Amino acid sequence: MLVLDDLWNEEEGVWNAFKNTLAGVSTSKGSFIIVTTRKEKVVSIVNTCDHPCCLRSLTEGDCWSIIRTMAFQDKEVPKQFAITGSEIARKCRGLPLAANVIGRVLQGKEIEEWDSVLQSGLSNLEEGEKGVFQVLKVSYDRLPSSSLKKCFAYCSIFIKDSVMDREDLIQLWMAEGFLPNDKNGEMESVGNKYFNILLQNFFFQEPEKDKYGNIKSCKMHDLVHDLACLVSKSESFMNMEGRTVDDILQVRHLAMESIGEEIVKDIKERASYFRTLFLRGSVPDGILPDFKHLHSLKLCDANIKELPTSIGTLKHLRYLYVSENHLLTTLPESICKLYNLQTLRILRCLSFLNLPRDMRFLIRLRHLCFDKVCRVFKMPPKVGSLSCLQTLPLFCASDKEGCRIDELGKLKKLKGKLQIQNLELVSCKTEAEHADMAGKLNIYNFSFYWNCSTDSNDESQSTNSIESNVNDESVLEGLQPHEKLKCLTIDGFRGKKFPLWTRNMRIYKGNSGLPVIFDKLIKIEIISCGNCEEIPVLGHLPLLKYLLIQDLGNVTLISSSFYGESDCTTNSSNDGQETRESFPSLKSLVIMELPNLINWEEAQMSGTQVFPCLEYLDILFCDKLAHVPHLRGSGASLKKMKIENCLKLRKLPYDLGSLQSLETLEIESCGNLKSISYQSGQKGLLSLQKLEIRNCHELCNLPNEMLECSKSLKHLSVRECPDLTMLPELSGMGSLQTLEVAKCPVSLHFLN
Repeated sequence: MLVLDDLWNEEEGVWNAFKNTLAGVSTSKGSFIIVTTRKEKVVSIVNTCDHPCCLRSLTEGDCWSIIRTMAFQDKEVPKQFAITGSEIARKCRGLPLAANVIGRVLQGKEIEEWDSVLQSGLSNLEEGEKGVFQVLKVSYDRLPSSSLKKCFAYCSIFIKDSVMDREDLIQLWMAEGFLPNDKNGEMESVGNKYFNILLQNFFFQEPEKDKYGNIKSCKMHDLVHDLACLVSKSESFMNMEGRTVDDILQVRHLAMESIGEEIVKDIKERASYFRTLFLRGSVPDGILPDFKHLHSLKLCDANIKELPTSIGTLKHLRYLYVSENHLLTTLPESICKLYNLQTLRILRCLSFLNLPRDMRFLIRLRHLCFDKVCRVFKMPPKVGSLSCLQTLPLFCASDKEGCRIDELGKLKKLKGKLQIQNLELVSCKTEAEHADMAGKLNIYNFSFYWNCSTDSNDESQSTNSIESNVNDESVLEGLQPHEKLKCLTIDGFRGKKFPLWTRNMRIYKGNSGLPVIFDKLIKIEIISCGNCEEIPVLGHLPLLKYLLIQDLGNVTLISSSFYGESDCTTNSSNDGQETRESFPSLKSLVIMELPNLINWEEAQMSGTQVFPCLEYLDILFCDKLAHVPHLRGSGASLKKMKIENCLKLRKLPYDLGSLQSLETLEIESCGNLKSISYQSGQKGLLSLQKLEIRNCHELCNLPNEMLECSKSLKHLSVRECPDLTMLPELSGMGSLQTLEVAKCPVSLHFLN
């Protein structure tokens, strides 16, 4: 069954070509296509059935319910509001988008505003899409400021159904001068406020959030995009298709797939009027200087080795975005003459090597974004001179003058994420403290990276290694962050012991020396810390959701201190007994590449629930681990478990009969695993959809009851288990789609 949702293409030839392609894929009966559309012409073109299903409009009561909920939430509605609101609901003509938008417009407004909306904005509301469009126009007209209206209209430059990056959009608004400063001189905070207003009023939809609750991107409904095109007064073009040269006279913002030779002359003649240029494809030679009043320039997929030096003549340029240019290795030094530049984004340019040396002269630069740099990447000197800088995702430390880590200490306004590489080049704790990690309260994600040496093991190398251990410990101590941190990554640290703030995830502030826990931490990654002998205390962190511990070759024990039980919150149950939860919010736990890990201890205090919210558990490449403790409290929520290359493991960390939420179970290369624990009489794996068992040479049986009750099982794979001679009865597995049995002495009569 194929569902085509919100189909709007009205070209019959395109539909017929698409339908013929599908017919060529399969001629068998039984397949279905469901099409939803707002256009009558699409219905006639598709013609999938004799009687299409026309959805009825909402009732007036339904519309009033939506408006009331939007405007008053759970509060009581005064009588005069209810009377006017019912009239407004009738004007919505049963359209849910109209009711949603109007409800948001009326939120917090006095009765006079309700009457005004009814009498002026909705007095002659038409049927269908035209009616929705009128409602959207009412909402637009009542936006609180002209600058906010400009920000909305600017969005017409994006093609329909585009995913709009929030930070990128705000930086574009800023470049065009649409954002006034707030009382702290921050245009970005005004941009965030505008973005949220447009989202709350349904001009933006489908917001996508990251793990920390920050909105990353959004889209616009087709009708909302049509409104943006209308109110932009033809100042924005998405392309030149179907346009005449005269149309260019009004254009200020232009987005094009490419500038072909046939229109180069016309574009050049009008280029000085453009404020925005989005261009996908190559840049015609010598054309950039003609755009002398350009504020925003976006070059995507241009397939160029270098930008023309003439870009330095664009004195008014405030925003430069270069992406998907895989041959680009650097930027011309002339970029450093763009003294008004506020935003520089270099993204997905895989060969990019370095930034221009004189970047320090870009004194108005606020956002410097680049990613996926190569290992030889070097920072330009004196980055600390960029006093307005708020975004700097990566800093590569050096021992050269002007490139040391103390440059970060001069950047007081940094926000968001910061990754620091080459920390092996930082000399001591004092130098690390000059970076002022504790003072960067608006950075929620710190990543600390050391480049590990893999040279020979001679005596001098051993001496250097000892010195590195001590130095790394002092440097990490000096990088102590603030307590509002949400994400922490430590990668390549060569010390034997973590400093105190890392060992127990708390800092000691003020003269009292009272500890403050990192109680905002959501994600922690500890990677390639090959000399470390113990894992930090983490179980007491109340919001921690994601934990990765990888490649700690010297760790032999995960001790009971890992659970942080003495600091965990204590709760009283109905029977009066006290219980505590260790890792109360953890969803994902990955323990991998701990080749010397032998023992993993149980929590010590009675009544402690461990990982009560755990959904994903991976234990990988722990060669010597013989025992995983019973993870009390986590069985009810676990959805996926993967155990791989744990050669000494004798049993799984769970009785599988207790895992009623488990959907995926993968067990591979566990040579010492002989059986899978499953208590008789339990409901068991009711949710299991995928089971894979591979290369478990001593596994001799799978419990019958485990699979007999697995009514949801779709994929079963058992490979390279030479002692497994029998599979459970599979006849009751009505959902089974794929069955793979290979290199196992299982007789086929067990599969009937």
